[in-house]
Amino acid sequence: MNNTPERCNQLRKLHEQLTTQVKQLRENIDQAEREGVVAPVDMINTLKTLQSSLRRVSQQLEGCPPESGENTAPPSSALQQQAKVLQSTRWFPESAQNDEVLFDDLLGNRE
Repeated sequence: MNNTPERCNQLRKLHEQLTTQVKQLRENIDQAEREGVVAPVDMINTLKTLQSSLRRVSQQLEGCPPESGENTAPPSSALQQQAKVLQSTRWFPESAQNDEVLFDDLLGNRE
């Protein structure tokens, strides 16, 4: 699929939103664990889905040209931050198979 400027902008916005949601959900799960409460299964499943979607959006963004004003190579701190989001002790790759429909829904590509 060709990455048009419009699609790349959508992917960038989606990446930002997913990153924020993953961080917030992970913080909630960590806080629950610190309080001695087991995180609900639906919260963990949501995290799995969001992480898988974030990984897929990141892969799609690799085919996009840099944003105007953006360097061709992201700064190392940005790469490190993205790596922290994607490489977690709570990475759940088995959710990738359920990600296709959610990803298409988020981008409005559902047929």
